[in-house]
Amino acid sequence: MPIITIIGLDGSGKTTQAKLLVQRLNASGLKASYVRPDYVLIELLSSIKLPVDRFLPSPRQERTGIGLNPKQGKKNKRLRGAFMALSGYIYAWINYIIIAFYSQRKRVVVGDRYFYQFFYDIYGANSRKVIKLFPKPDIVYFLDGNLELFRSRMTNPLDKAVSDDYYSKVRSLLLELAPQYGFVTVDASQDVDSISNFIFTHCSTKLRGLKRGNI
Repeated sequence: MPIITIIGLDGSGKTTQAKLLVQRLNASGLKASYVRPDYVLIELLSSIKLPVDRFLPSPRQERTGIGLNPKQGKKNKRLRGAFMALSGYIYAWINYIIIAFYSQRKRVVVGDRYFYQFFYDIYGANSRKVIKLFPKPDIVYFLDGNLELFRSRMTNPLDKAVSDDYYSKVRSLLLELAPQYGFVTVDASQDVDSISNFIFTHCSTKLRGLKRGNI
C-alpha cells in the first residue's frame, strides 16, 4: 500500500490534516496508520523505555542556533555537523524502512511531514542532492500559504523562535521540489473541512488508481 505524506511549514495544519485523513480512510474501509516520519525510530525506542530523544542533537537547533551554547567553538561545530550529516542520513533510512514495513502490511501510511525539512536542517543548500537520492512518498500534499497565518497557529516555543528567514528558505525548497516530484499543492488558508475534503477525495481517487496499478 502507498505512503502518503502531508508537508508544509510549521503551523500549516499538517498534523490536523494527517490525522483527519487517517480517520476518514479507516471509516471508508481502508486500514490507515498515522506516523511522524522523522520521529518513528525515536517513538519506537521510547515505547520500550529508551528515551533516546534526550541525547540526540536537534537538527533544527543546529541549523538555527536557537537553544545552543554560543560559546561552542568552530571545531566542535564542524565535528557536530559531520556527525549529523552521517548519522542523520542513516537515521532517516531506518525510519523509512520502518514506514515501508508498515505499508507492506496492507496499510495506507499517512505521514505527518516527511524528511524534506529534516534534510534541510542537516545539509542546508546541499539537501537537494540528498533528497534526490532518497525514496519518495507515493503522494505528497503540500500545505502552502502565508507565514504570518502559520505563525499565529504555532504552539511550540522553538517553532515560534525560529526566524522568518529560516522559514522562507524551507518554503523556497518545498516550492522548488513541488513540480519536480509532483506535490499536490493545497492552499492552507482554507478552512479545515475544505482542505480535508479535497485531500480525502483526491487521495481516494489515487488509491483506486493504485488498485489498477496506475499510481
